[in-house]
Amino acid sequence: MAPPARRAAVYRFDTQYLIHASSLSVRDLWIASSPAFMLRAAEDAGELGRCVDLALQASEVGVPHPEDPNELMGPLSELDVDWDALGAPTACVEVEEEEGRVVLRPTRRLRGDAGFEPIPTMEVVTAVADRRRLGEVVLRVFASCEVEG
Repeated sequence: MAPPARRAAVYRFDTQYLIHASSLSVRDLWIASSPAFMLRAAEDAGELGRCVDLALQASEVGVPHPEDPNELMGPLSELDVDWDALGAPTACVEVEEEEGRVVLRPTRRLRGDAGFEPIPTMEVVTAVADRRRLGEVVLRVFASCEVEG
């Protein structure tokens, strides 16, 4: 049996990126998990790829599911970020790695606070060559993200 996939998410804000691991809870739901990173959008692709790679490597299966809904975003609340000043994310790329194959899914931002939904027809599949290349692919996939009008 193949090992389960590892997941991470990358959110783009106006001037920053938020990257975090996603772990599968015992309730079979993917939730935000450590580590989480904030990067200035001006950082190079290698640093973005490094953070995505670290998040993927930390993704786990079978983690306890938070009983308190306020704890679902656990590691994000630990970041030193002024969330009100940062505003809402403008785009999200979902990243999944399984057996050396990386799938990057652009998303469509839904109206209001409805979040994001993947655009499966626009996904990019690649092999992990190095962290810089991973960061470059993430940046390219952001160009396929959409905002619901």
